[in-house]
Amino acid sequence: MIGRRVLKPKEEVEHTQLPLATGISVEKGDLFITESLVGTIEASEQYALASKVSGEVLEIYAENGAELKKGDKIARLDNQKQIDAAKYTLEQAEVQAKAASDARNRLASLQASGDISTQDFEAADAQAKAAEAQVKAAKLNYDTQVEFATITAPADGVLQNSIFGEGCHDSSGNPNCQSYGEGKTAACVFRN
Repeated sequence: MIGRRVLKPKEEVEHTQLPLATGISVEKGDLFITESLVGTIEASEQYALASKVSGEVLEIYAENGAELKKGDKIARLDNQKQIDAAKYTLEQAEVQAKAASDARNRLASLQASGDISTQDFEAADAQAKAAEAQVKAAKLNYDTQVEFATITAPADGVLQNSIFGEGCHDSSGNPNCQSYGEGKTAACVFRN
């Protein structure tokens, strides 16, 4: 048995050629990956922007598709008549408040000397305080008219579906565009 193993012919092993390896030099750079997906994209937040005052659109600062930051101007309305009316009301309230304050001051010295009753002085004091409150209300109305003349972005996002046009008349409360936003902050369509 020993002889047989030694004398047995060798089995031939098949030799195959191995592929040659090639080397390349590696460079640092940007890697771009493009992926196509099917679906619907929805904004996490959507605002329907409506002007708070009526007036003609004088200027448009942002067009559809514009990326805006919170507070960026979108359009300016001409509500100058409302601003003027509010200014005149404020001026009238200031004059009436000054007159009521002067009357109260005159009556204070008369009341101190006993020439008028406390009741008369208190009535003049109440009128002066009411006139001062009227000034505050008129000032708030004036500031509001000035502020509302400009429509601004409510959040960071993209302006879409804007129907503003220079020379068009805008009625307060009517949606003019929409805005869409992203993030957790929650009116043209405006998207974050």
